[in-house]
Amino acid sequence: MKTISRYLTGFLALTAVLSTTLQGCSSDDGMESPLVRETDEVDFSGNLESSKSITLRCNGAWHSVIPEGAEWVSVSPSEGVGDGSFSWIDIIAANNRGDQREATIFLECDGKRFPITVSQGEGFIRYSDFTVYGVIKEGVESDAQISVKYSRSFGDETIDVRGEIRGDVTGIDVVPAKVDLDKGEGRFTVNVIGTPSGAGEIAITLYINNIEVGTITHTVLKADEIPVEDFPVQWNFMPTKGTAADRDALRALHPEWVGDEHYCTSDIGNGTISVIEAEGKTAASLSLWNFNDGHLYLKGLYLDDYFLFTVPVSRLAAGQQINFKGSIGGSGSAAAFYMIEYSVDGVSWHQADGAQSGTFNNKTFDYHLRAVDGTTTIGDKTGNFSNTFTVNHPINNGTLFIRFRVCANVRVTLDNTITNKGGGSSRLKGTITISLVE
Repeated sequence: MKTISRYLTGFLALTAVLSTTLQGCSSDDGMESPLVRETDEVDFSGNLESSKSITLRCNGAWHSVIPEGAEWVSVSPSEGVGDGSFSWIDIIAANNRGDQREATIFLECDGKRFPITVSQGEGFIRYSDFTVYGVIKEGVESDAQISVKYSRSFGDETIDVRGEIRGDVTGIDVVPAKVDLDKGEGRFTVNVIGTPSGAGEIAITLYINNIEVGTITHTVLKADEIPVEDFPVQWNFMPTKGTAADRDALRALHPEWVGDEHYCTSDIGNGTISVIEAEGKTAASLSLWNFNDGHLYLKGLYLDDYFLFTVPVSRLAAGQQINFKGSIGGSGSAAAFYMIEYSVDGVSWHQADGAQSGTFNNKTFDYHLRAVDGTTTIGDKTGNFSNTFTVNHPINNGTLFIRFRVCANVRVTLDNTITNKGGGSSRLKGTITISLVE
């Protein structure tokens, strides 16, 4: 009897399990449920229309429910019939032109509703990096421009830009302009016209659609001052991972990089980027010069190879400070650490200020820059840099040389040395700028 009872108990337990399986799914915590979704929270940090895929498992028919006020969220597919296996659905957030927002939608199955909270970052256009290009000089008609970077645009906006100039200098104005913005990010310029009545500091405040967005200070030179007219110098690449179209656009704009000599001229100013291999290099030579992901791209940087930046300079006094900023990245097997050095003759190199020391892969060394894989971050490291250094040697009708030199045989993933077989992509990202510190 005990044996029969034991078999009967086991049979009843098995029957219960099969019944549960047929009626619905079980969540990870063992609670029975007719529907199980991968997550009940979906976050969109950006403001442009985007989607995220999550897994769904259920038995029977289900459909999405979008409450009033949550119409900016949609689900694709919006309904279906599950067989207990995993499937994918997309949670989609529409373009956001306003404040940060949050809504709760539902997946309904077997008369029960399962919430998913969706949040999305604010959608106001951001304006930054206000820069004056050109010289504003007492008694000389201005040909200067104000350049402004924008981001988070939808590509269908036309903005009204105007400016106000305050200070002791009169006779100059910012020309009002209507500007059509491209989708995502870009730059626009407005002109500063007129003939300054004097010299000194001015403050230029910009307004977009009658809202103040920023102020930049600038020095109007005296009539007898000779300006340094060689800065800033700037290259513009994608700040994050771009598309094949971004790559092709840069190839068309800078065919010299993919040509035989492999150099890239600046988009603003008169500078060039090239790459120099170390003397006696034992690794494979550089290869695959391109603009992949919208970045300045190549493979094969090894210890003591370097990116070389050259800027022709007419009058640079000793003691002048230079700011060098931008972003650098690389694949996991690429060189991770770089030293910034400058030269006034291309032969004798001087280490820039601000180097730091670190120990990685059992190696201790000094460095300025740490490349980051793709668009990710490592701790507080993003691949971005901004370095200010003093040029202690005058340049009169010469060239300022700046280089990123690979200063350690450690790759981006930190777990090995740089490959010596030509692998590992290195790339310059975002806006690379060399400018005077006034």
